Amino acid sequence: MKRFFVTVAACCFAVSAQAQEKPKVDPAKVDAEIATAFSAAPADWKPRLDQDETMKQCSLYRNAPPKNVAEDIQKRAWEIVPYIPTAQFIIPTAYRTTLSGIIRSPVTFLWNVEKK
Repeated sequence: MKRFFVTVAACCFAVSAQAQEKPKVDPAKVDAEIATAFSAAPADWKPRLDQDETMKQCSLYRNAPPKNVAEDIQKRAWEIVPYIPTAQFIIPTAYRTTLSGIIRSPVTFLWNVEKK
């Protein structure tokens, strides 16, 4: 019985060690598959498929670049800080036709208003 448990434990260890090995992936094949998968995509999607230097390095090191490469990536990120608008809102406002002098702005100002 003891021999059985030792054999099972050895098999489990061998399987787990084999599962942790990283698969060998050819980047050229991946790029070709992506291009094929998105060949019918709209024209404005095409630039999204081209990797910039940061994405290439992250793909090369599987999102775990060495320290010097990570520093280069962070420098590039601070050089090209993207502006991403998170929201846009409009407050619908209605006024009587007898009011004049209303200042149109994102904030409601209640001065300069006159009633005719």
